[in-house]
Amino acid sequence: MSEPSLIIEDSARFAREGDCVEGEVDGAGLRRVLPHLERSGDRLAFRAQGAIENGKLIVTLTVSGEVALRCQRCLSEMCFPLRIRSRLQLVEPGGDWPDEELADDSLDAIEAARQLDLVALIEDEVLLALPISPRHEACETPVYRNPTESQSPFASLARRMRH
Repeated sequence: MSEPSLIIEDSARFAREGDCVEGEVDGAGLRRVLPHLERSGDRLAFRAQGAIENGKLIVTLTVSGEVALRCQRCLSEMCFPLRIRSRLQLVEPGGDWPDEELADDSLDAIEAARQLDLVALIEDEVLLALPISPRHEACETPVYRNPTESQSPFASLARRMRH
């Protein structure tokens, strides 16, 4: 299977014609997301579907897969499932941005671009979906133990004070 084009040449036409692009992206190709990942080999499935809803040009983007993050509590690797579904209203350049967007958070408005970069759009949505401080639901904090020292460091201080 050939790699799908990750550039939509005319996003307004894409939505008007109800076109669809789907495929997979490699985590290594998501440059802005990569610093947050524990490994770069994770692959994410995506689908971009154009539509007209109530006279509005809409692109629905879905992204799914798992990424490896570092747990901020135990510092080990953890798998984080991504299930993203974003509905984006295309606004013609120079057009009025919708006021109802402030009340309706089911749609986000973006500018209808001559070339819509799906990788950048996927990166934006993944960054918004990642937790600020990823943690396992249940894990223990790491404890440093010096293998040569079996007792508290204050024990030697207590012995010195007795002498």
